[in-house]
Amino acid sequence: MITWLVYFPGISHITLQSLKARRWLISTLNSYDVARNAHAGQRDKAGKDYILHPVYVASHFTNRNDIDVALLHDVVEDSPYTINDLQAIGFNDEILAAVDAITKKPRQDYASYLAVVKANDIARRVKIEDLKHNMDTSRLLNVSDKDKKRLEKYENALEYLQST
Repeated sequence: MITWLVYFPGISHITLQSLKARRWLISTLNSYDVARNAHAGQRDKAGKDYILHPVYVASHFTNRNDIDVALLHDVVEDSPYTINDLQAIGFNDEILAAVDAITKKPRQDYASYLAVVKANDIARRVKIEDLKHNMDTSRLLNVSDKDKKRLEKYENALEYLQST
């Protein structure tokens, strides 16, 4: 529980007497557990445990489904998990639709991917925070030309997703 208080300060205000709060906590811990298992052994571009990235993205939200999608946002794309696996685990249809939308499919061009993300409100909100974290160059020791090109791509994507 201490870990969750660090990453989700609002969790300390949840009264576990409430059934809704219990469901929220169970769902969030379940999402975290799936993400932790999916990203076990993975490292980000800065060499840190990859699970810290979805946890950081999730820390920007207070809505249960947004938090769950933020924790799961790279699971299907970067691990053997599938949407069907997440459905079998018991995630609700809104979470499944958002995770599916935020998962870039093989051979899907980036522009059509972003259009799908933008069409799903949860996926759009999560992707915006994902991009912001990915654009944080302070996490990198050196910023290469490849990083600069990636940042330009992310800046354009962020602008598109934030437009109405």
